[in-house]
This record gives sequence, C-alpha cells and structure tokens, in this order.
Amino acid sequence: KDSQMNAVTAVSGSGPAFVAYLLKDLGEEELERIFIKEAVNLGIEAKVAEILAKQTISGTRQILKVNFDADILIKRVSSKGGTTEAGMRVLEEKGKTEEALSGAIKAACKRAQELAKRS
Repeated sequence: KDSQMNAVTAVSGSGPAFVAYLLKDLGEEELERIFIKEAVNLGIEAKVAEILAKQTISGTRQILKVNFDADILIKRVSSKGGTTEAGMRVLEEKGKTEEALSGAIKAACKRAQELAKRS
C-alpha cells in the first residue's frame, strides 16, 4: 500500500496547492474529474479517488474562503524539495491546463516515491 500512500500524498497532500492555483481557471468540476482520473491512474480505487478529490477541492475552497489567498495557501503547503513544490513547478511551466494538472499530480507522486526511498 506504500504506492497508494504516495498517490494519496500527491492528491490530498499537494492537491490543495494545485486547487488553489487552478480553481478560478478550471473550475471545480474539471478539477474533480482530473483529480479522480489521475488518482485512479496511480492505483487508487475509483470510489476512494472520488472521495479524495471531492474532499481536497471542497476543503481547499473553504480555507480560501475563510482566511487565505491562493498564494499564501500554496506557500503553506509547500516544503522545500517536497511533493507540492515538484507539482507546482510543472504547473508554472505548463500553464493552467488539464494537461498541466495531470503532470503536476504525477510529478508530486514521483517525488513522494523518491522521498519514501530515502527514509
């Protein structure tokens, strides 16, 4: 289940930064669809993927409503050399597109795998 943990880290751990970055451009339904697709591609069961995606997006929306702007939230969930930073790099290079989000989730998962090997 370690491989699934890396996928969960990419979706729900790094996901809030990706959602904050893309929410205004892609919208919730599009984000949810992409998160579910990528989570399933990374080995998470469809039902679990749907729950993770919905919770990540709605939780991020709530946080943004209450007290943060997107840039602050992104900084808060990013660690130097971590999974979120790896994914954000992809988003910043490829723009605010579906393809970029898919790449960001994959990059975050790959980084989680690399970090897991070290510990």
